[in-house]
Amino acid sequence: MEAESKLTDILTRADLKFLVSTFYDVIKLDEMLGPIFLRIIPDDKWESHIEKLTDFWGTHLFGTLDFKGNPVLAHQNVDKKLDYSIGQEHFTHWLELWFATVDSLFRGEKALLAKQRAQNMAVGQFLKVWEVKPAK
Repeated sequence: MEAESKLTDILTRADLKFLVSTFYDVIKLDEMLGPIFLRIIPDDKWESHIEKLTDFWGTHLFGTLDFKGNPVLAHQNVDKKLDYSIGQEHFTHWLELWFATVDSLFRGEKALLAKQRAQNMAVGQFLKVWEVKPAK
């Protein structure tokens, strides 16, 4: 409990990059999500992916306007490349890992906001992926 009390909030871009990098290190090793991410993101693109996601989270936590991209289209394209095999369980598991990573590294208002925003995004992304799946 003492180590937990020493955790600080997400205060800087460096904190965000540490969170995002740590999270995707967990993802890469995860039995369910690792194979998906490692198939979609080539080894030489991970650093730029981490930077892009740091920009994304900076926009959502700090209000910066650094992020450029279309997460909905990106997730829809991944699902298509994987023969429409992405399901709610993938988003739920992603969210569980995100919560665990945030909680292991940070405490405070922005850490809570990171979890709240992730929860909203996971639901929204799942619905957007689901609505373009071909009928079976």
